[in-house]
Amino acid sequence: MQGSNRPARSISSIPLRKFDARHPLIADQLAGVAALQARRKVKQAAPILPDLLRRLVAAQPDSTAGRRNAQLLLLGFGAATRRSELVGLDVGDVVVVPRRGLEVTIRGGKTKRGRTAAIWAADDPAVCPVEALRRWRTVYTVEEADAPLFVSVGKGGSFGGRLSERTVDRLVRETSQAIGETDADLIRWTQGPEMAQRLGSRFSAHSLRSGFATAAAEEEASLKKIMEQTGHQSSDVALKYIRHANRWRDNPTERLFRRKPDAD
Repeated sequence: MQGSNRPARSISSIPLRKFDARHPLIADQLAGVAALQARRKVKQAAPILPDLLRRLVAAQPDSTAGRRNAQLLLLGFGAATRRSELVGLDVGDVVVVPRRGLEVTIRGGKTKRGRTAAIWAADDPAVCPVEALRRWRTVYTVEEADAPLFVSVGKGGSFGGRLSERTVDRLVRETSQAIGETDADLIRWTQGPEMAQRLGSRFSAHSLRSGFATAAAEEEASLKKIMEQTGHQSSDVALKYIRHANRWRDNPTERLFRRKPDAD
């Protein structure tokens, strides 16, 4: 029997009233969408935990831009901000509370309700958000409460407009690559140099927010307190960080595979 010479039909050629999820064309399209969504979930940014945060901050030079970047990283982590919330902060939104730390007023966000996040000062000045704020405000001396807290910095140290969300992503990505926290070699080997340049880092601005939630869960912070800091309205979203921490806590394989210290 001769094969058919009829051209393949596109999904747009199927009348709307005849749409059926079991139709081969539609089923194929739906399978492709599901596969794409699965790949996107796999490629979600990895969390930046405290040890890596310390290394990212330490990699910033003692320059005007470096001081701004250190404050960006510490506030993004400590206040668990979305990147839009971080670059949307004004000078008057961050207040020093003596003998405690910082109070950060975060406006907008997905729910538009806003919140106030408290961040304790750190014992180590190298990763202390209060000290980082002091160092940044020493060079960026704008006093107007409604002025942007984070602005672009020119080559000569001149200040520009409010920092863009994309700049925060680039800061996290490029710094993580510079200190060796990257998948670029693997991607270059499997998908070529162009793809490696685009997808070389596992980290983005969201890694600061997810890193806070993950680290807080590992320290056994309550779901309520984690949600107060992150501004999550859905407990289902916040619970995934606690589930990740619980996966490792009191796991029987630790007793099976990790050596116990020798008795004296």
